[in-house]
Amino acid sequence: MEIAQEREKEIEEFCRGKKVRKSPNFPHQRFSQHARDFPESLAIISDSQNMTFRELDLSSNRFANLLKSRGVERNKVVVIQLDRSLAMVVSILGVYKAGGSCVLIEPAAPPYRLEKMMSILQPQCVITTKSYAENYNRCLASLFLEEDLDAFLSCFPDEPPGVHVAPEDTAHIFFTSGSEGEPKAVAFPYGWQADGAQPEPMSERHIYKTDSGTTFTRAEILRPLSRGQQLYIAPSGLERNFRELAEYIANNSITHLISTPTALRELLATEEVKNCRALRSVTCSGEKISSQLKREFFSRLNAELVVSYGCTEVPGAVSYVMTREDDPDHDVAGKVAPLMEAYVVDSALNILPVGVEGEIFLGGLMATGYLNNPLLTQERFIANPFDTDKSSRLFKTGDRGCWVKGGFLQVKGRNDGLVKIRGYRVEITEVEETIARLPFVRQAAVVSEISGVGINNLMAFVAVSSGPISVGDIKIALSKMLPDYMIPSRFILADELPLTASGKIDRKALIPSSFENDKPMTLSRIPDNLERELISIWRGVLDVKKIDVRDNFFDLGGSSLLAAQMIDQVERFFDVRVPLDLVWFRGGTVESLAVILREGSSGPDNMGLVNIKSGKGNPLFFVHVRGGHLSDYYHLARCMSPEQAVYGLQARGVFGIERPDSSVPEMAAYCIENMKRVQAAGPYMIAGYSSGGTVAFEMAKQLKAMEEEVRMLVLLDTFCPVVELSRRWKKAFMRLCEGKTHDLRDAVYASLIRGLKLEKMLKFRDLDSAHKWAYRLYKPSEERLSVEFIVAARSVEKINDDFLGWGNYLAESSSVSQFPGGHVEIIRYPTVIDVAKVLQSRIDALS
Repeated sequence: MEIAQEREKEIEEFCRGKKVRKSPNFPHQRFSQHARDFPESLAIISDSQNMTFRELDLSSNRFANLLKSRGVERNKVVVIQLDRSLAMVVSILGVYKAGGSCVLIEPAAPPYRLEKMMSILQPQCVITTKSYAENYNRCLASLFLEEDLDAFLSCFPDEPPGVHVAPEDTAHIFFTSGSEGEPKAVAFPYGWQADGAQPEPMSERHIYKTDSGTTFTRAEILRPLSRGQQLYIAPSGLERNFRELAEYIANNSITHLISTPTALRELLATEEVKNCRALRSVTCSGEKISSQLKREFFSRLNAELVVSYGCTEVPGAVSYVMTREDDPDHDVAGKVAPLMEAYVVDSALNILPVGVEGEIFLGGLMATGYLNNPLLTQERFIANPFDTDKSSRLFKTGDRGCWVKGGFLQVKGRNDGLVKIRGYRVEITEVEETIARLPFVRQAAVVSEISGVGINNLMAFVAVSSGPISVGDIKIALSKMLPDYMIPSRFILADELPLTASGKIDRKALIPSSFENDKPMTLSRIPDNLERELISIWRGVLDVKKIDVRDNFFDLGGSSLLAAQMIDQVERFFDVRVPLDLVWFRGGTVESLAVILREGSSGPDNMGLVNIKSGKGNPLFFVHVRGGHLSDYYHLARCMSPEQAVYGLQARGVFGIERPDSSVPEMAAYCIENMKRVQAAGPYMIAGYSSGGTVAFEMAKQLKAMEEEVRMLVLLDTFCPVVELSRRWKKAFMRLCEGKTHDLRDAVYASLIRGLKLEKMLKFRDLDSAHKWAYRLYKPSEERLSVEFIVAARSVEKINDDFLGWGNYLAESSSVSQFPGGHVEIIRYPTVIDVAKVLQSRIDALS
């Protein structure tokens, strides 16, 4: 009896938070109460617009009524994918007031992952912008664009819709990494809140700076507004520039901040953080916080540090408010928060005594489970064996830990492959499986490593197939398939990964120093003055200190967006024009870029031909698109067989040296001329994407007239110019109805030129203008060529034609392969992998 009482006392003291009164947690209702109490006080402050509590309350009421008119009611899912803005705040409050379940999708969510999310959610409505609208073309939900919201909302009453929600209704849905390589949706109810003293309204200033779609974003927005405090919306990009973030916090006297340890470390490293004198409290969660970081915090800031531990399913279960007087070496997550529970148990679910390590289970205010995944819900959410209430449950975290003196919980690590990266929970299996799906990868193993400053990072060991595959290639591919935080920060490439006797990857042997390409960097040679200037530009763009002249731009963490920024700076600094394709296809190094700059006006030896990928046998020739570039083929070429040779045919004038061709036949003739430098005679294999397919078709026609064999002609989602002409006239008349005459003028002009056969009189020095008119004036002749057609499903849907209008110009032997998605998706990961397989299989069948 005494033992049982002692155990119950221990449970009460350590495992269960303070018993306090509770009330339903309806943040939108608490916000509306503050709007009634302080209607003219500023609630939102941003660079573009400020809004009082009253204005925000009325706007969110109108938005709630709009949603209600479109079928949103209790527990109906509403997806929001917006950039950080006032519209985001209005939308969240509006969804709550309509009784809906809110889902925030980060702006950078890859289309491949987003498609999986939508299949789980089946939303009633989607709120987004024109920039992201194409992501939802196949979604049956009502679509609202941010740009049109003002016009929509003006038609709806500003009275609340009168929807009554219950604590068990789903308020929010968050996505986390899944143990089966798939994202999973965590359904979180309104639930309850602990009653207690609240801060004086209008006494705090909070900052909204996170676009993650996680509990971080929700907390940054709803915590201040439900407490009657001011919310500052940080300008776009500020969360990545910590010096400017510190200045913003200081200049706006921000008092409260939510951060991950990784971001906090970067903020504390700035000189400007010393000016953040108004900062009173920083809540830090998402990762373990090191003793060194605690020391740095209290040496730079006069604020309290709130350490919070939990997970998406049970956030904020344990917390610890630290001040300067606390010991930074006290390595604990904190004590159990009010209305929360935490247990450290063995495999038989027996509570373990102080100092004994076991698995951590959390309870209290928690998620209801995983949306549309009852089996996983049953596995991770179990009946609470320590509570007589049969509805009480615990969540199996997978974390290991123990209790230490004073009732503090200490977290030791993980039982499984889950890790926390920059505050996100990441399933290593999902990252590994995604890397392994890439066609140029044979083996992949991902591990987590602790950096020298105590930050958790992912490191990938990858065995690649033969061919010139770089870390940059892998990163570019993954950027289309995974969120940024799930892409390993470090890659080790190898011919083979070590295996155990049973044939599995030997993870114990995955030691970076044992792989040749992980040796400490030594300079290949001393850079010259021109290369030093380029290195300086690269450092600024990439935020990398050590750069060798032979480092690949993408291996250093570059992306297509950063490449464009880098080329822009190079062109401005050196007053030259450098096509972006040269970064992709001519080495992508400081050394190769310096060679291009030195070539000056003379350009490379052969400006119309780019060796994209070396290989054996007859090469495949990709034809440039409108504008003359080849970067659309980068992923497709990399996904083809390592043995397949691939060349790109660039347009005349792409370097700004020669006068560009202003007709499709001229472009085709120039491409044939360059193609014959590699392959003097047929049979030829030619492919063109989008407008490049039109030039490829004309090339095949001209080669046929030369009695040269075209063994394979591939058009990748190329609309027939006749169809394009019809669409241009339709658009011209629609624009005319809007009072805009430019499109109609161009259409009439093109018809006159075509009718009077004046095409040859057109001469342009500007490449874009030359190509624009070349495509507008081209009409293919009925050659009845045999074509391998590759189309996107959405393109077919637009004109209800499998061959996108080319039917009258194709031989009966032509074939079509259709792929899901839109025009852009077929050349992006992951769809491009399947496109490359079909293309390669056609080539292999011909050999």
